[in-house]
Amino acid sequence: MESKWILPADIRRQMLEHGRDCYPEEGCGLLFGTKAEFAVKVITSFLPVSNTSPAPLHRFELAPAEWVRSCFDPALVGIFHTHPTSKPVPSPEDLKQLQHFAGQLRLYFIGSPAENDKPPGEPDGWSLNAYSIVRETDGRFALQRVSVGRQERV
Repeated sequence: MESKWILPADIRRQMLEHGRDCYPEEGCGLLFGTKAEFAVKVITSFLPVSNTSPAPLHRFELAPAEWVRSCFDPALVGIFHTHPTSKPVPSPEDLKQLQHFAGQLRLYFIGSPAENDKPPGEPDGWSLNAYSIVRETDGRFALQRVSVGRQERV
């Protein structure tokens, strides 16, 4: 049975606001939450991380100190970055870099400015796609599109 992830609306807003603040460069950050093997899993917080890439308009590199500090946190569940000039789908570079850190994560989010001002379900003008990190039979990691539920916090 596949588990369901919930992304609270306030965390989603934080992620996309960070992406807008970094525009036209790629923004990036880390997601923390529950890691139960079954049942509903909830993303509980988002940490914006500095992009230290020498080419930040086209790729991201998490600031090493922030990444190392966070990668030992047992609540780390995912990564987020933006594609400022393309759709929120994994690029060849994303898939290449995924091999270096995917073993520690469950989710991979990509956000981008929507092609239209207000796409269905994304009234803030940004699109956000979620991907589950899976291991292929050859041992490499891949991304598989998943649906993430939204909810307001109570």
